[in-house]
Amino acid sequence: MSGPAKRRGSVRELHRELTRERLAEGAVECFAAKGYVATTIDDITATAGTTRATFYLHFKSKAEVALEVLRRLGEQFDPIYAELFELAPAPRRDKIQTWLGHTIDIWESTHAAFAALGEAGAVEAAVREQQQTSFDQDIELLTAALEKNAKWTHPQARARATVLFSQLQQLFLRWSTHGWDVDRPELLEVLTDMWCAALKVRSSRS
Repeated sequence: MSGPAKRRGSVRELHRELTRERLAEGAVECFAAKGYVATTIDDITATAGTTRATFYLHFKSKAEVALEVLRRLGEQFDPIYAELFELAPAPRRDKIQTWLGHTIDIWESTHAAFAALGEAGAVEAAVREQQQTSFDQDIELLTAALEKNAKWTHPQARARATVLFSQLQQLFLRWSTHGWDVDRPELLEVLTDMWCAALKVRSSRS
């Protein structure tokens, strides 16, 4: 394919992606306002400015929209996780604290979507399974990164990765469902101290 035909194909693909994005964003808005269970396909299409017919060109069900939202949120965390896997083999307190701060920043901008996905995961097996798969993959990646410094065996590294990610998961789940009710700078200091303890990094505050 070349020339005008190729350009038309590119335009169609761009339009398709933009429509999927609008539907996903509309779903997040509706889920946050009404909850996952109460939200209907009509709610999503009205918010996205599309029709039911358009919706079903992109998704088979509400659960598929939730999976798309989960995928897009995962992409937002990819750079920050890449940063973590770079620092993990030789961690320092300042780098850990910076990384945790960046992670909190992302959660501040995505907590409504994650709250909606938490509800979706409670009633949709496919969403719940994908959430668990993503969590397990993150643990395995951090485990591999920690093993690079030869300080820990695989079981020791995996235990640390599991505890650290589970800690963050529970913290942000509480935040998503109950709101932010702690002092952010102090929380960041405490989290840094806990990560330093788990990774055997000197954790004295500067």
